[in-house]
Amino acid sequence: MLANFNTKVWQKIDATPGSDFHNQIILASVVDRESGRTRGITAQTAPLVNEERSIIASVLFNRLEQGIRWQTNPTVDYGTGFQICEQTVEIDGCKFLDDPVFDTLYNTYQVTGYPIGPVTSPSVDNIQAALNPAQTDYLFFVADDTGKNYFAKTDSDHLQNIKTVKTVNASL
Repeated sequence: MLANFNTKVWQKIDATPGSDFHNQIILASVVDRESGRTRGITAQTAPLVNEERSIIASVLFNRLEQGIRWQTNPTVDYGTGFQICEQTVEIDGCKFLDDPVFDTLYNTYQVTGYPIGPVTSPSVDNIQAALNPAQTDYLFFVADDTGKNYFAKTDSDHLQNIKTVKTVNASL
């Protein structure tokens, strides 16, 4: 198992200039949760899912480079037992972002940069996405209830994507 990890992950991290193992695993864990498609991936859908993972990683890197907080929901609800009330989907028992239960060092709505630690044990595919992010100008993304992600470069485009996601979710 360790030899497999060394071959698939460690050698790649070690060969990536400026790479930090802990931060790469944190990023991969957030990509893992944000990709929304950790199960039921077929040979036909795997390339699309891996491309989306790489784009999600690029969004997070782009936000880091511009000093913009990640503002990712998995970092907020990690370890609290609660989910955030979202604009795009109704969740029973959710709590709003300003609830003190979410005041943690994982919360990337409050923390600039990487959260204190990983929020999952990421798969090799998500680690590879963190190590090889797509080259994009995207700063935003939102997913519909099917797991499909919509990416945007501007806040106004992101708001339009949120409207689209609400429409998609309402039709499911």
